[in-house]
Amino acid sequence: MPAPAPAASTTGDEGDGNDIFSQNCDQVRREIRAFLGAGEMKIGELHKTLGTEGIKVPKKKVKKKVKKEEEAKKNDVSGIQLDGDADVSVPVYDSCDEIRKSSAYLREPHVTQAGFLREIAKTYTDGRKIQSKVLDDILSKKGASAGNTSAVFYGSYVFFEKMRIRDGKPKSKHRQEMET
Repeated sequence: MPAPAPAASTTGDEGDGNDIFSQNCDQVRREIRAFLGAGEMKIGELHKTLGTEGIKVPKKKVKKKVKKEEEAKKNDVSGIQLDGDADVSVPVYDSCDEIRKSSAYLREPHVTQAGFLREIAKTYTDGRKIQSKVLDDILSKKGASAGNTSAVFYGSYVFFEKMRIRDGKPKSKHRQEMET
């Protein structure tokens, strides 16, 4: 099995370390790929011939799995129960504007829009899925009651209320005013 020919040197000196090659790195890579693609040699054989080791690229699935696990841990409010959870009738004490402010949560590390929508869909007992367009619609509206019939509004309220309880945070001033 012949090894790939080295790039031509423009000087007559061989092996003095000052050779100037006529091809750039990309051209050499293309020649190596063409050589391997022609079946002249397998990549493992080329590594042995050149005395180099192949570099194994880590799979992205591992990184994605870790991210999903971190997001699931961050979003986990399953241990918190509110009055009205069972029949989807939790009393709401926030306005749509307050829920929209919570969209900052979507910009936090390890939080994805899809993961957030999966979590707020768990609020409903009918197994529904909430589309991202519904979230975009409520976020684009303005006003205290604009969007109050949206599944995202109710689901987000319940989710953030459970997070508040889980994290031991006090009720906001706005929330206390709404309760009265």
